Amino acid sequence: MPAPELAQDTGKLTFAVGGGFTEPVRYSDGRLNTGFNITGGAGYNLVPRLGVLGEFGYNQLGLSGSLSAAGAPAGSTRIYSLTLSPIFRFNPRGRFDAYAIGGGGYYPSNH
Repeated sequence: MPAPELAQDTGKLTFAVGGGFTEPVRYSDGRLNTGFNITGGAGYNLVPRLGVLGEFGYNQLGLSGSLSAAGAPAGSTRIYSLTLSPIFRFNPRGRFDAYAIGGGGYYPSNH
């Protein structure tokens, strides 16, 4: 009798969801407060080793107190993103797997 298969089954569809805090970068000079972000995506596995993932992201950061005092009390900045990324899996049928992802996207901002 053969040993049971321990490998994971790679389905055709994949989904991703995430969120967290967004920390302003160094060059914002204290004009922005810590904000939040959410991301959602869906993908298709062409073959077990290769797939593609599309994602939508949303980041929002509030204005700091110094800018609020200047007459913009409810101000914020928002950054949207749309990305399309190929995914390469190194060991898709093994007990453990690693993957590489890369790609490009569109990142308009709305202040």
